[in-house]
Amino acid sequence: MSVDGGMMSGTDDTIEDVDALRQALNDARSEVEAVRQEMTDVVTRQETLQRNHEEALARMREESNREVIVSALRAEAIRNGAHNPDDVVRLIDLNGIERNDGRAGGASSGRG
Repeated sequence: MSVDGGMMSGTDDTIEDVDALRQALNDARSEVEAVRQEMTDVVTRQETLQRNHEEALARMREESNREVIVSALRAEAIRNGAHNPDDVVRLIDLNGIERNDGRAGGASSGRG
């Protein structure tokens, strides 16, 4: 159909409708992509927070275990009559000593 007397034909209306639908589709695609990127960012932040939390928890456990071990070794040094138990503890290699149920294990007293 053609333009007749300044009025638009049905074909022109259809073209405008198709153009409007294309624009709406492009807008929706852009919005979906933005939401996907936002979700990816949120997941990345969540994973980073989880990893940081686990690392902090591991450090706290390690520090706590070390404090318990040092305290147990210091107490054992005092029981064995050490005049300066802190010096005795500093001389001990703590690598082979583990915490078991709140107590230090793996160290021998050296007594036969």
